[in-house]
Amino acid sequence: MGLLNFGKRQDRDVDEYFVKGDDEKSDTMEEGNISGYIEPDDLNYSDYDDIIDTIENNGWTRISSNGYPLSILNKEIVYPNSIKANNYGTVLEIICPLNRIITMCGVSECNVDIDDFRNSSNFFQVPHFITLRCTNSENIDIFPTTIISILKINVNEEPEKYYETFYGDLSPISDGKLKKKHERYYLAETIILQSGEKLIFRANNPNVDISKIDLLMISDIFEKDEEKNEEQIEG
Repeated sequence: MGLLNFGKRQDRDVDEYFVKGDDEKSDTMEEGNISGYIEPDDLNYSDYDDIIDTIENNGWTRISSNGYPLSILNKEIVYPNSIKANNYGTVLEIICPLNRIITMCGVSECNVDIDDFRNSSNFFQVPHFITLRCTNSENIDIFPTTIISILKINVNEEPEKYYETFYGDLSPISDGKLKKKHERYYLAETIILQSGEKLIFRANNPNVDISKIDLLMISDIFEKDEEKNEEQIEG
């Protein structure tokens, strides 16, 4: 999806899209049991750099300064699922491991001029793009008009953010060619996952079975800085 038409957050009740019972991959998410949990209100900044500073000031360290590429090879974080044609189901879950924070910078907080990004997108590290490919066993993609729902499941196991977009926007391929960076899919707003929280992708009535899934999502990942944590405790 072009940057001017980035994924739109839906201001609506999303409980109907959330199905409980598929939580075997993560421990129960209870706010009090998460070490170093940061209240969402403390991260509610309009600039991504301020979000990063707040996370680091709370004793977390970014593991890569250039953005971390998540794919299905990150088996402790990314969980693909197969679904049958003409069904509604989860094709991919991104589950933040315990004692980690994952952030995906959205367009609203990236502090980047849209025209500059379009003209020289490779010069910018943010916003972070997402590409998702869903095919059957014969490598046939689902229709580009297939609706993909994107949900964030928060620490209380409730759906918190909801986006809908076409599969053609998320796919890395357009007219048989790899999309340029500025043509890829970008979230409207930054999403932050803390220990056990999830980002879920659900396909709505795909025309073929989905048995092969590929993902490339740029993110920032933080781990707990034990030295800083001990200093905060002592202080």
